[in-house]
Amino acid sequence: MNDGEKTIFPAKIKTTNGESVAMNALPGKSGEKIGQLPPDAPVLVLRRTKTTDTIDGVTERWYEVDAQEDVISGWVFGGFLEFEK
Repeated sequence: MNDGEKTIFPAKIKTTNGESVAMNALPGKSGEKIGQLPPDAPVLVLRRTKTTDTIDGVTERWYEVDAQEDVISGWVFGGFLEFEK
């Protein structure tokens, strides 16, 4: 996947504590929260940022995703995504 370039592929939300994951309007920790995605929710990854953030000791990029069940798109921290092979 190239940074910023639109490429669609499937993934799902993963957490270690069973809690929902925030979806932001813009990438980054300070982005406005526009929704929540439950664990194992299917998403389509559209693109990723060039820069990274660190959350809970995990350094990852932000990914723009389309939440298939809610017909909404936004940004999710890559540490909360499990990419399908």
